[in-house]
Amino acid sequence: MKEESARAIIHAAENEAIGVEGDFRIRRDYSGRGMNGSTTWAVVARDMADFVGAVTSAAFELRPDKDSCDFVEDMRDLRFDNMGRGIVAY
Repeated sequence: MKEESARAIIHAAENEAIGVEGDFRIRRDYSGRGMNGSTTWAVVARDMADFVGAVTSAAFELRPDKDSCDFVEDMRDLRFDNMGRGIVAY
């Protein structure tokens, strides 16, 4: 995930009061399955429902230009891991 997308999701979650404080975190250096040590930006969320709500809110906040096109493209390429007590999207 690109940094801009991760920050947009976190910003939307905070603005819309999705979940409670601490339910969302950014990881700058997440290495998911099959990444062979490469790292990327990621969003850690309490559950999929909260994550989807934050992504939806972020999409509405973006201007209909290149930013929103990049965001949509980034969301199409998302992968997820289960963290036991939450999910990580990267």
